[in-house]
Amino acid sequence: MIRRVPRPLLVAPGRAVSIALGRALSVALGRAVSVVALLASPAAHAQETDAERLFREGQEAMAKKDYSIACARFAASNQLEPGIGTRLWLADCYEKQGRLASAWRVFREAAAAAIEAKDSRATVAESRAAQLEPKLAKIVVHVVAPPKDFELRLDGVRVQWALPLFVDRGRHQLRATGGFERVVDVDQDGRTYEVTIGHASPTAPADKPSPSAWPIAGWSLVAVGAVGVGAGSYLGLRARSQYDDAASHCPSTCDSEGYDARKAAFRTATASTIFMVAGGVLAVSGITVLILAPPPKKPASEPVGPSFSLRVGAAALSLEGAF
Repeated sequence: MIRRVPRPLLVAPGRAVSIALGRALSVALGRAVSVVALLASPAAHAQETDAERLFREGQEAMAKKDYSIACARFAASNQLEPGIGTRLWLADCYEKQGRLASAWRVFREAAAAAIEAKDSRATVAESRAAQLEPKLAKIVVHVVAPPKDFELRLDGVRVQWALPLFVDRGRHQLRATGGFERVVDVDQDGRTYEVTIGHASPTAPADKPSPSAWPIAGWSLVAVGAVGVGAGSYLGLRARSQYDDAASHCPSTCDSEGYDARKAAFRTATASTIFMVAGGVLAVSGITVLILAPPPKKPASEPVGPSFSLRVGAAALSLEGAF
């Protein structure tokens, strides 16, 4: 029997190398596909994917000059993944939309982020913000005698009332401490809208007329004078009684008892005269004081509370009120 020995498969050297490289490339691609599949899973970098999609949609809307949609997409993208480039696109979109204050604010945010990251785009952002600032409309709030707990909110956001408030065109709501509010209609860029909020100091105790010293002094003198006149009248009656008692001891001449009784009656009559005169003088003085006393001050008839006035630059438009 003839035994056949398997002959080795002969492959050309170039082809063998190609097969080996193909197998290695297949393995590498397989592994790469596995890694990409893991990275592209919904659980990984979902926010980044959404941010990139929103940013792309914003660019597409900008190309169509649909600034309302573009600004909304850029804002949503920046909220998911804040970035210098996204802020610059958003600020540019706001400017094209006519929202200059919003554009200025976002340009400044982009400049601050670029400076912190040492990014060269900081110069561009600062330059764009500086160009916009003279064009901004602003609300300037003047507060007269603000209380310690005074608070001011612009469109629901607490603000520092001592600083100019840069705003976009449109209607803006100001709310101050105490539940008072005003609406400011901003219809022109580069204009200053002034709002004055006046707070009267608490004067509740002072509203009640304080007792004047003149009436008190006048009535006091009248009262003391009346007491003096009353005492003088009583002493006069007593002196008369004492004199009548002494008469029985003095038919022609007075004995010692009659002499003493008449002497006592004379002293009582003298005291009566003094009390009557002094009381009369005091009573007349009191009446004089009451007549000459100035009239009491009337309390202010205007209600106590904040008052508001709205002035627009040098224009004639003004709004005033007291509450």
